[in-house]
Amino acid sequence: MREILFRGRTKSSKWVEGYYIKYENRAAGIYDGRMLHSIEPETVGQYTGLKDKNGTKIFEGDILRDTQSGERVLMKWYEKCGCFAFANGNGSMEWEYLDIFIEDMKIVGNIYDLAHF
Repeated sequence: MREILFRGRTKSSKWVEGYYIKYENRAAGIYDGRMLHSIEPETVGQYTGLKDKNGTKIFEGDILRDTQSGERVLMKWYEKCGCFAFANGNGSMEWEYLDIFIEDMKIVGNIYDLAHF
């Protein structure tokens, strides 16, 4: 069974993982099993079910670097395909990385903390 988790950044810039909760008044939160954290809704990203070469969970919005080629890609949700896939700097889907080279990918940041990817 796949693990359904979300990640979001709190107002104090701390990243938390857990279950996403959205309120009627549009406030959003992440419940981590102990407490509910108020988060910035635009920073919410779902766990993809994949891990990088160091075993770190890959979330939507993460920027990864191929340790072989140095190329950077963005983990993105593609609504038309109904899937997560890597996007290159032009926003085009990079299918080949998802299955073949995931063991060479390392998270280097995310689109919310880095000025650009």
